[in-house]
Amino acid sequence: MFATSTEHNERPASTVVVVAKRLATTDEERREMCRIALAAVASGVLDEFTTDWRTLNDKRFPFPADVLTELAADAMGLAGVTRSEPVSLDDFAARYLPEYVFGGNTAHQKMRAALNLVVGVHAGVIADYFGVAGWWQRQDLSWFAFVTLVLLVRVAAERTGQPVADVCAELATARGIVE
Repeated sequence: MFATSTEHNERPASTVVVVAKRLATTDEERREMCRIALAAVASGVLDEFTTDWRTLNDKRFPFPADVLTELAADAMGLAGVTRSEPVSLDDFAARYLPEYVFGGNTAHQKMRAALNLVVGVHAGVIADYFGVAGWWQRQDLSWFAFVTLVLLVRVAAERTGQPVADVCAELATARGIVE
């Protein structure tokens, strides 16, 4: 009725390998996601991202949200956000992304969840994507991670006095992305 310990140990190991291979993202896929996201942010045409990133979003959660979260954390670093040089999250989206209105409590909570992931990664905490958003019925963490990237690139541009496109170029260079 129950598998012996040998059978039990062998079968899950092969399943784990198959699942891990299916879920793993390549360095090239991660670089391509960075390139697509930064190009959209730099151009200011944010709707392009929602079209372009879908080719890489093939149900390998948390990809591409993890890549976008890491990029946003890098932007937070470029902005010089530290405990002694904080950024206020009060009305954060309204200040740095006025062209987009977040409606409803769910959108606000998802935005806050994405921001909290970025803050954690910036602080050196390993993000728990499944704990934060793995249960969401509509899996749109990638969209909210992208919005967080946009916000933090704009914060970095404001704090450094650079144009948004230059901040994006700096992030791309740091990631080894050359146009």
